[in-house]
Amino acid sequence: MIGVVLVLTAVGGLVARSIYQPSANASTAPPVAAPPPSTDVPTSGTPGSIKVKMSVDAAQSPYGGSVLDLLQAYYDAINLGSYPAWVGTATPNLIATLPEPSWDAAYKSTSDTGMYVYRINAASGSQLRVLITFTSHQSLAKAPNNAKFTCINWQAILTVTMTKLGWKVDSGSAGGHPITAECASS
Repeated sequence: MIGVVLVLTAVGGLVARSIYQPSANASTAPPVAAPPPSTDVPTSGTPGSIKVKMSVDAAQSPYGGSVLDLLQAYYDAINLGSYPAWVGTATPNLIATLPEPSWDAAYKSTSDTGMYVYRINAASGSQLRVLITFTSHQSLAKAPNNAKFTCINWQAILTVTMTKLGWKVDSGSAGGHPITAECASS
């Protein structure tokens, strides 16, 4: 429980520190959702929504619609276990770090839910930093070595890079190591 509170406190701190950047055309912003309440911690028996949701701040970013579409395709590919679909959402750098056998080993049993984008910040080099939380459900054997659980709550900062083919999820350590916590018991 303390871990969940720390994760939510960290997310709140990062959001509060960020500078608000309103969209030039708010009428085309993607739909928004309220942040997940701190008492609504996913459990291993409650998988949650497979739709990516955004805070008002993220949706009003000039990149909100593009990021929403990209991340929905990214998480859909993971949830479908489709490496070819996932490749369409990733940069060549990220693909190189996860060739298909490695991707299968890491994601084949994974189902991601409750994806919520808190912030989208522009960064140098045609990149964005996307503060996101989500829950992954996977077989214990396929869980990450540092989080051997069947249900994991994640907080991460994803790097998204503009490529010749549009915005793609990139590799890199923009957010350092993601914060993970086991889901609350069901």
